[in-house]
Amino acid sequence: MRRWTVALLLVVSFPACSGGDDSNPSGEADADTDTDSDTDTDTDTDTDSDTDTDTDSDTDTDTDTDTDTDSDTDTDTDTDTDTDTGIDTGSGCAIEDTAYAIVTGKVEFPSSSSTRYDGSGTYEKLGKGGGGDVFVAGNYLEQEFTGTKVPLITSVDYNFSMDDQTESYCAVGDLHFDITVNGEKIGTYMFAGGVSSTPAGTIGLKGHIDLKCAIAGTGSSGDTYTIRYEALETVCSGGGSYNWWPGGSFVMNP
Repeated sequence: MRRWTVALLLVVSFPACSGGDDSNPSGEADADTDTDSDTDTDTDTDTDSDTDTDTDSDTDTDTDTDTDTDSDTDTDTDTDTDTDTGIDTGSGCAIEDTAYAIVTGKVEFPSSSSTRYDGSGTYEKLGKGGGGDVFVAGNYLEQEFTGTKVPLITSVDYNFSMDDQTESYCAVGDLHFDITVNGEKIGTYMFAGGVSSTPAGTIGLKGHIDLKCAIAGTGSSGDTYTIRYEALETVCSGGGSYNWWPGGSFVMNP
């Protein structure tokens, strides 16, 4: 018979003491102390002391005083006088040139009293004009006008008619005429001659001429002007002839 030996282990537990001396009987003292003394002091200082002082001064003392005075006292008095005798005196009657003393500088030219020169020493009045009487170079029509009251002229306007009795039997071509005032050539007019076998008859001619140099009047009163139209070509043999009509106008512009 086996024998069993039982060992009993006795465990004795002593409860902790409360309210007694808190000392370590072994003499080991616990002196660990954790003291956090970190100090973070932020002393940054941002001081903006910029000073912007604008002392600009703009003082405008300009003074604009307008004392202009415009006094318009112009007076325009139109005293133009056009003296038209309206008389047809026929081929044998001459009207005195002084009858055309006017203010505006407008005269009748050609007129029945204009003088026509045939180039061979013959002078005669235009009279009723028309017909084929002129065909030689150097023939001219002229008239003197006094008392015009125009001391000088800078341009002219002309308007008149001619009787073209030329025809195409031969090559007549263009016929030119010098225009002169007080002996000074100021321009030229022309017409085509012999354009058909039948004479053209009455043709009108007009134009304006600006003078390169002013022309002064002559005579004791300084307002006399002599106007002339002078032929520059001779019509070919068999080509006919021409003449001026009275009743034209010639304006002398100061």
